[in-house]
Amino acid sequence: MLTSCPAHLFCRSTSFVSVLQRLYFVFQRTSFEFSPAGAAVFVGSLLSVWMLLNAVPLSEASKFSKYCFVSRSTMLATVLLYLIAAFKYSQVLAADKVYIADILLESDEQLQALTIMSVFNTTSDLQVTNVNGTCHKVTLVESQLVAVCGIVGNTSCCVGCHGNKRMDDNNVTCNSGCATLCTQRLLPIEVHLNIKAELTATTWDSNKTGQVQTAFGGLNGFQHFKITPLRVYPAFRPIVAEIGSSAPRDPKGNKRRSNRSADFQAVLGCKCQTAKLQQLVSTLETSLGAVIQVHTAGMVTLESAEALVPYMSAPMLKCTFEEMSSGASWKMFGSNDCFELRDGSVVKVDSSCATKEKKSCIVLRLQNITNIWTGTYECGFTVGSIRHTARTHLGVAPLPEHISMKATPSTVDCSNRPSSDIVPVSVTATVQYHNSYQVYWRYKTSRCNTSSGDSLHDGCKIEDSLHDGYKMEDSLQDGYKMAISCQKSREAHFVTVTFKNIKEQEKRARLDIPVIYEGELFCKEDEDLWPNTPDGDTVIKHTCPDGRLGYQSRTCQDNTWQPVFSSCVSKHLLATLEAAQRFIMGLVSSQEAAVDIFEGLRNSSMSDGDSSGKMADLMASIHVLDVMADASESIVLQDNVLPDFINAASNLLEQTWDGVNDSIIHDMSSRYLRSVEGLVKNIRINGNKELSTHNLELKLCPGGNCRLTLFDCTLHLTTLSWVKTVAVKNLTDKLRNNFPNTTPSPVLISATLENAEESPVTIRLDFSKKQQRSPELLCVFWNTVERRWSEEGCVVRRDFDGHRSCLCDHLTPFSSLVALSNTSTESLDVLTTVGLSVSVCALLVFLLSEFAVWSAVVTTNLSHIRHTVMVNIALFLLLAHSTFLASSSLELPDEWCRIMAVSKHLFFLATFAWMLCLSVVLIHQLLLVFRPPRKRLFHVLFGIVGYVCPVIIVGCSYCYCKYTDEPYFDHRCWLVSTAPFQGSLYAFLFPVGAITLTNLFCVVVVIVTLLKSQVPEGSKETAKSILRVLVLLTPVFGLTWLPGFSLHTMDADDRLFLLTAYSFTILNSFQGLSILLTGCFADQKVREELWKIFKKDKKRAEKFNNKLEGKI
Repeated sequence: MLTSCPAHLFCRSTSFVSVLQRLYFVFQRTSFEFSPAGAAVFVGSLLSVWMLLNAVPLSEASKFSKYCFVSRSTMLATVLLYLIAAFKYSQVLAADKVYIADILLESDEQLQALTIMSVFNTTSDLQVTNVNGTCHKVTLVESQLVAVCGIVGNTSCCVGCHGNKRMDDNNVTCNSGCATLCTQRLLPIEVHLNIKAELTATTWDSNKTGQVQTAFGGLNGFQHFKITPLRVYPAFRPIVAEIGSSAPRDPKGNKRRSNRSADFQAVLGCKCQTAKLQQLVSTLETSLGAVIQVHTAGMVTLESAEALVPYMSAPMLKCTFEEMSSGASWKMFGSNDCFELRDGSVVKVDSSCATKEKKSCIVLRLQNITNIWTGTYECGFTVGSIRHTARTHLGVAPLPEHISMKATPSTVDCSNRPSSDIVPVSVTATVQYHNSYQVYWRYKTSRCNTSSGDSLHDGCKIEDSLHDGYKMEDSLQDGYKMAISCQKSREAHFVTVTFKNIKEQEKRARLDIPVIYEGELFCKEDEDLWPNTPDGDTVIKHTCPDGRLGYQSRTCQDNTWQPVFSSCVSKHLLATLEAAQRFIMGLVSSQEAAVDIFEGLRNSSMSDGDSSGKMADLMASIHVLDVMADASESIVLQDNVLPDFINAASNLLEQTWDGVNDSIIHDMSSRYLRSVEGLVKNIRINGNKELSTHNLELKLCPGGNCRLTLFDCTLHLTTLSWVKTVAVKNLTDKLRNNFPNTTPSPVLISATLENAEESPVTIRLDFSKKQQRSPELLCVFWNTVERRWSEEGCVVRRDFDGHRSCLCDHLTPFSSLVALSNTSTESLDVLTTVGLSVSVCALLVFLLSEFAVWSAVVTTNLSHIRHTVMVNIALFLLLAHSTFLASSSLELPDEWCRIMAVSKHLFFLATFAWMLCLSVVLIHQLLLVFRPPRKRLFHVLFGIVGYVCPVIIVGCSYCYCKYTDEPYFDHRCWLVSTAPFQGSLYAFLFPVGAITLTNLFCVVVVIVTLLKSQVPEGSKETAKSILRVLVLLTPVFGLTWLPGFSLHTMDADDRLFLLTAYSFTILNSFQGLSILLTGCFADQKVREELWKIFKKDKKRAEKFNNKLEGKI
């Protein structure tokens, strides 16, 4: 048997228990048979033991009894063992003699002993020569490691020393050849095993306990075994509490033992191999029909930092284990809780530090730790049902997390005091953590130390110092009193308090004290809560309604109190926020904790609560989403958090976002969008799930040609991987709009690819029907970095049916798609509807008038041609205005919208074609006075221009758009422009523009002719003639459309844009009325004939009335 005691400590045996192990070893291999030779051997062995006892005095051996287990009882037990062994083995043949030997090994590592053990285990026969030179063959039957001693202290202080190394008591002292005298303490290594056994069917009894005890008693270095009532060895109480957490409790709260479970504790004097321990556990589980868990301590080496580390420092803990393990983890035990540590903003766990000697390793790095990280840290390596652990305590030199300061009075009012007065002010501070600090106060440039109690400069004096060991949330009445002079000064009055911890680290807070000097503006006291306050200052009160924590603030601006801003957050929501902050730090980063956080957020978002704190709750809720989104970047979240997350996020948009300025709203909305996008991206979703709420809708597509409908928008995407989409309503109006004169679409859609490495794809978003009716759409995405809308990489596409969609050639996890529509002026819409209605009526009157006077006014070829042209102009304009009214006031299906677009294109184009015919008639009448027109020729020519040409132009443009898949019309049932000089709209603008310019040229010719025909003295008559020409010819020549061309070249932000738009609307919507006035009532012949008809009708009416009266 091998006993390893390092550093020159020689132990003859281990303990009485190890002696019993040897006795068991002896009886296991022999049987009892008495013989005379055996008696002789027995007497000889007794004599040998007596000599052994005389060779090592017990007085000397007792010096090592505490740490190497060499005591009188041990020696007597060894004697008894050898006596029994001698008697027993004397019964066998002389050739089969069995010997027991102890080997004492000096080594600095247990690994040396294990190496020798492995040599023994692989060796069967040895050749041994005695003192007489006789050679004997020895067969090794079994070898065991029974005890290991370790060094506590400086293991390198004796390196390089020469001379004697004296051993006395439990110390090894180097006293010769060394620069300094150093002492090392030698302690035996102990491995503690905590065993939790849970039977699957039967109940526990003493026989099963005996089986467990016998099994673990066979381990190397076994020392003792006991049943634990869950009040166990102090270092293992949390472990037993963990593995026995299912046990019931008694009325005092202590855990009771179940009739199917039992807890045991075993102590070994050396380390044991995990494979052997696991084999033992597996055998017991099979024989007992139980589930057994074993936690060990003493097998793992833990390297820790200093016991007390500075505040906001970055300590490192490292655990190593000689064997391979299947898993490793860290835990932290606080005062009441146990936390499993995972990667986060504070916690970094690294398992890649294993070496050839230390096959398992795990490192814990903490960053910027605060008071909450004080506790006991446990590392563990798992192998099957066995967990090897090590523990250490880590303390953090504390500093207050939050310092709340309060001044009494909060404002110094010197408005009614002489400048020589001094106002006493008392300042208090409140902190939450009970620790000892040095506290310093400073008023302006003076400094007061609470440890001194001396008087302060400027009349300030410490009344009471902060007491050590104060309790949580106690208010510290730091008797810091000072006197503020009413002498007017430009310097600010403020007090600074500084807390210093044991590591000489400081944390401070500052409180400004407003002073109202004589003659200055201020807000008067209001409701006893808000005192007199100087203009421009803000008063903060740390008072909140029940169930809320925080503060309220109120600003005095322009001598008037502004509304109270409440930062009082509900306690339940603050607890949720604290849990989220612990989650991201890595302190509580389990999936169950994430579910609880989102559930708490959902419950908080549903509660009505106090309306004064709704904005504070909203800010805190968005902060929770923000923290969890950041945490999801490094911690995997499963899809069981989705329902609560989606419902909570939707509820936040149901609330009213007011009570703060626009910049805060813009910041909150941007953070909200970033958080929702980040969480949707990082939550691991299994399967094709869909969630829909009032303001959020989540849908997934497994890949391929994806077509997803979110609210009233449709998304098209072709991809090879899963795509996650989320639509958000009622958020875009809260985001900062950097596109002036636009209104954002109420729906925002975000898409994320599961495979971020997939090549870029094109995503298409179809706008809703309501958005399709907008005059203009912009395709944009929200840039989360710059916090603004951007058109980069996105365009609006129109198809043949006029539907508009948004195309983007980039898709990132943070991209969003949204539609913005130009602001529509309602007055323009009303003016257009009224004007077109009046024009339709006026054109009907014009056509009826022409029909009534046709035979009377059409007496020559020229008049026939002119009136024919005017009738065609009025007829096509009537049809055009009627179709325009119908398409703009009715919700039409695509087929009818297409018909309306073609009709308007044809009718307006025909109207302008006949206007061109009218200008030709005018030029002919003006320049060829003595050559009357031939009616037949003009009818043929004008028929081609007025009927055939418009049909050809409309037909060609329609066919071109259809067969090239270019859009022909839009949601307004009107022509579209896809790009400069491209689109069906230009099939209207080019011919209309050419006709308008031709007609304008004709008007110029008429004016020039009038100017030449008038004498110089008749300038007034000439001006009247020119004005009359302009009034009469502008509506019938289509010159009112000239402002419309300028609208296509003007910027919407131009000041003249709106004026031009109104001018175009008025002139063209009332064009029918203008034609009635200029083409009918302004014509003398037509007017006279209408008057004659009116007079005839009047006479007929009088005769009819006379006849009717005579009969009566």
